[in-house]
Amino acid sequence: MSKKIVITGVSKGLGLELTEKLTESGHNVAGCSRSGSGHPSLAMCEKVDVSVY
Repeated sequence: MSKKIVITGVSKGLGLELTEKLTESGHNVAGCSRSGSGHPSLAMCEKVDVSVY
């Protein structure tokens, strides 16, 4: 069963590993990081405005 998961800090470390493993398992991952994408495995990520109004 596919789940929708939010992960912070996806550009490196634990956040990156979790993102890779969960997307490989078929889950939908929404991620963010302070430093931007910088890692080739995040090429499929899009920049999205998540401003709160």
